[in-house]
Amino acid sequence: MKPGLPEIGIVVYGASASRLERLRRWATNLGTKGLLIIENKAATAQGEVLQGDNRYSEFSAYLQLCNLFEGAGPYLIVNDTLVRTHWTAGWSLLCRKVLRSALDEKTIIGDIRNDRDTIPGKPSTYLASWIFIIPTRRELEAFREVLEKAVVHPDTLPAAYNTWLDQWLKPSSIWRGWHLRADEAALQRKRFCIITEHRISQLLPQSGLHMVSAGAFSPLLYRWIRLADRLKTRLHALKSRL
Repeated sequence: MKPGLPEIGIVVYGASASRLERLRRWATNLGTKGLLIIENKAATAQGEVLQGDNRYSEFSAYLQLCNLFEGAGPYLIVNDTLVRTHWTAGWSLLCRKVLRSALDEKTIIGDIRNDRDTIPGKPSTYLASWIFIIPTRRELEAFREVLEKAVVHPDTLPAAYNTWLDQWLKPSSIWRGWHLRADEAALQRKRFCIITEHRISQLLPQSGLHMVSAGAFSPLLYRWIRLADRLKTRLHALKSRL
């Protein structure tokens, strides 16, 4: 399927006017037939920005977007880490390549992670939950159903998975794990987001949807993007601890 211009949905939290402008400019430069921005911080949305409830962190806003998109697709969902911890220009080039390509149905395209560890309850391959490209309305509806299930966590998780989560949230190395300065409430929110991210990738195949790496559309560009993203993420983390 050869897609047209996407509907774009952007989720932000406490975004400044300058950050909103950067995100609008990014979407405009990419090309869109409709832009929706959801502010997930309570009582802060202004103008054309929509108010989110943050009940399930960014995932509740993703659900909101799934219900608000009006066209037949494609759709691009992204959050504001795009301009904080990712190479914005590189992702613009890569998204343009993806959206100009023939997209297979029954796929969700994004930023795939491949981990070497084998931990019960944790997928070794999963989509990072900051960006999703969805070809048609049929995939959008299936993705919405996956999100609704993913935010409901099981009562218990495998012990090895809980240990991995603890080590990731409080790492001993600056090159691995989550390094933002955070209180216990923030750590629990991040824990929820990681579990939900993993559950999405576990549930997608059960819904007949295949995960596809955006890097498959330009492997060399994607390698440079991943390198830049890693460096930018670590710099952001180090700055937050100063």
